[in-house]
Amino acid sequence: SRYAIHQMQLQQQRAAMLIADLSQHRLSTSELIQRVNELEALVAQAHRQAESTPVNEDDESLSVRLRSARQQAGDPGTTPAQPNAAPVVNEKAVDDDLARRRARLSQ
Repeated sequence: SRYAIHQMQLQQQRAAMLIADLSQHRLSTSELIQRVNELEALVAQAHRQAESTPVNEDDESLSVRLRSARQQAGDPGTTPAQPNAAPVVNEKAVDDDLARRRARLSQ
């Protein structure tokens, strides 16, 4: 009976960790979708500007345009901090902790 209760508690802990992981995944996915939408809008804007202005030899190079688009979009390597974001769970540490507990209980 105690073993069954312990197993149930372990399963509840795993479920809680999986829910936290899912929440983090959803947050990351929504941030990624937002970033892609911003970049698509910038590309569309750049296409409209390119169509409206005649092409001259003295125009900006493509690399300069890309650099300015990156600056407008912000650094893609960083994401804004989310105050309500779930804490990041280190899966290896959780698995190691679970293995240690199981080993201790099996003795």
